[in-house]
Amino acid sequence: MSESFRGDGDPAFLRQAIRDLRRVLPNSELVEFDGLGHDAPWNDGKPERVATALTRFMLAHP
Repeated sequence: MSESFRGDGDPAFLRQAIRDLRRVLPNSELVEFDGLGHDAPWNDGKPERVATALTRFMLAHP
């Protein structure tokens, strides 16, 4: 199981890389954060958005 994160502000090549990665990782899930870039955990000093999504994923896939 894996989870991929990306922000809708990511450059095109990173958006494509995430799509490619999802094709080769079984049981993956993509979470897109509105208004964040590829450095989402640090955007505006609000890493809790990413931490919340990671926690939810890990609890759903023990």
